[in-house]
Amino acid sequence: MVQHLKNNVVEGVPSVAVILYNGVQAWNPLEDLLEKYPPELRQMVLPFKCVMLNVDDVSDETCLVSMGAELGAIVATMKYVRNPAQKHELFRRILIRLKGDKFTQRTLDLVRQMDV
Repeated sequence: MVQHLKNNVVEGVPSVAVILYNGVQAWNPLEDLLEKYPPELRQMVLPFKCVMLNVDDVSDETCLVSMGAELGAIVATMKYVRNPAQKHELFRRILIRLKGDKFTQRTLDLVRQMDV
C-alpha cells in the first residue's frame, strides 16, 4: 500500500483501501483509532481513505454478475461462511462461473481457500 501511495502521488491518483468484512454488526476499527487523535489531526492519521464494506450488504446477484468471477466467489464465501449449505445453488453457479472452459491452478487454489 505504501509503494502504491508513493506512485499514486506522482500520478495524481488517490488511494482508497477497501476492507471487506463479514461481521454480524457494523464494524470500523479505525473509528477507535481516530478517537485517540484531536479532531484537527484526524484527517492526517492515515495516508489514504479507507472504506469498510460489510459483505452482507452485497447482493448475491452482484457476486454473480457485476463482480469478476474471483472477487464474486470471495465475497459470497465471506458472506455465507457461517452457513454455506443454505446457499448450495449460489455456490454451484459460482463454481460454474469460475470454471469457464477449465479449472486453472489459480482457480483450484481459490476453491480450496473458499473451502477452508
